[in-house]
Amino acid sequence: MLLLGKTSLKSTGYDEEHRISNTAYKRSYERIIDAIENLTESYPDYPWTYREVAEFCGCEAETAIRISRELKKQGILDKNTRHLRICS
Repeated sequence: MLLLGKTSLKSTGYDEEHRISNTAYKRSYERIIDAIENLTESYPDYPWTYREVAEFCGCEAETAIRISRELKKQGILDKNTRHLRICS
């Protein structure tokens, strides 16, 4: 469970089940995108790191970095920040 100060990302039963099924059936690329969307929508001001996103969706940090680099090239993620931000 990720902790943000006194706030935690403890999920409801449905959310946990959904995350488990995503981990089992989706490719890393799709899981990374879903994780970035979910985390940045839930906590938009928190500077998410590649490692945190990787832990959230069940992949390696290197995979999160590689996929995020591709998303930055496509203009989906903000290139001008070290932290993960979706372009508006």
